[in-house]
Amino acid sequence: MNKLTPQAIEHFFRKNQYLIIVIMYGIAVLALYPFFGKGFIFNQDDFLFHSARLDSYYKAVTQGDLFPKLFPEMANGYGYLADLFYPSILLLPYALFRIVGLSHVTAYFFFLILINCLTFLFSYFFYRAFSKQIVPSIIFASIYTTATYRLIDLFIRGALGETLAFCFLPLVIWGVYEVFFNNQKKWYLLAFGMTLLLLSHMISAFMVFWFVLGLLIYCLITRQFSKERFVSLAKATCFTCLLSAWAILPILEQSFHLSFNFSKKVIWAIGLEYSMSDFFLNSLGSNAGVWSNLKPNIGIFLLIVLLVSIVKYPILPKKNAVHYDYCRDRFNFKYEFIPLVSF
Repeated sequence: MNKLTPQAIEHFFRKNQYLIIVIMYGIAVLALYPFFGKGFIFNQDDFLFHSARLDSYYKAVTQGDLFPKLFPEMANGYGYLADLFYPSILLLPYALFRIVGLSHVTAYFFFLILINCLTFLFSYFFYRAFSKQIVPSIIFASIYTTATYRLIDLFIRGALGETLAFCFLPLVIWGVYEVFFNNQKKWYLLAFGMTLLLLSHMISAFMVFWFVLGLLIYCLITRQFSKERFVSLAKATCFTCLLSAWAILPILEQSFHLSFNFSKKVIWAIGLEYSMSDFFLNSLGSNAGVWSNLKPNIGIFLLIVLLVSIVKYPILPKKNAVHYDYCRDRFNFKYEFIPLVSF
C-alpha cells in the first residue's frame, strides 16, 4: 500500500487534474451557501446601489448598449451617471443570465458563483507560478476564495466592486512577479490584470498603482531592475492605458472640471476610524460585525500565517526571499505560505 505522502498526493492530482475544477466549483458554491434557499438577497451596506446598477445595466444591454453612461432608472427615475465612475462592462455575465430568463436574485447568485470560480482560478494559477506544485496552489486558492474579509464583502457589505477586485488582484500580482522577478516577456499578465482591476474597482487599482511604483523605485535604487524589465513594464503600462482609456478619460475630464466628494480630506470620518488593534482583535475571533458596526479583519488563520511569516522571514537570504523554489529546497518548506507573505 502506497504511503500518503505529499509527493503521492501531488502525483495523484497531476494524474487527475479535473479534480481541480471539481474543488473550484465546490468551494464557489459552498461560499454562497448562506444565500441558498432564501429567495431574496439581504439588504447589505452597498448592495442597494449595486442592485439598481445591475438591473439598469441589464436593461441597457437589452437595448444593445454595452457601454452606457447614464442609467435613467436609478435615483428614483431621475437618472444617475453611475457608469461614468463605475464601469459596468464586467456585469455583462449578469445581464446575459437575465436575458436567458433568470430572475434578478437567481442571476445575481449565478454571477457570484462565476466570480468565485474565477477568483479560485486566478489565485490558483498565481500561486502555482511560484510553487510549481498543484496541492499548495489548491490550498492557497481555497483559503483566498474563502478569506474572511472577502466574505465580509459578499455577505455584509454587498460590495460588488471590491468582490470583483479580489477576483483580479492575483492576476495583477502574478504579472508584477513576472515583470519584476521572473519572465518579463509575460508583461501581458500585468496589463490585462490592471485593466480588469481598473474596470472593477478604481480604488483598488489606485492602491496597487502605488505598490507597483514603490516596488519600481526600490528595484531601481538597489539596481535590481534591468533595461529589459523596464521595457516590459512600459509595455504593460501603455497597454493598460489603451485598454482602459474609454473608462479613465471621462473620469479625468469630469474630475478636472467639477468638485467631487473624493477630492475632500474627510468623506466618512466615523466609518474610517479603525485602528490596527481593532483589526488584530477582530481577526482573533473572525468577527465581521454587522452593517452598523462593521469589523473588517482577515480571520484567525491568516493572522497566524502572517505572524509566523514575519518571524521566519528574517532567516531567509534577502535576495532569494521571493523565490519559492529556493526557500523550499534550502529550508524544506512543503506547504507553507511564507513566499506569498514575503513577496
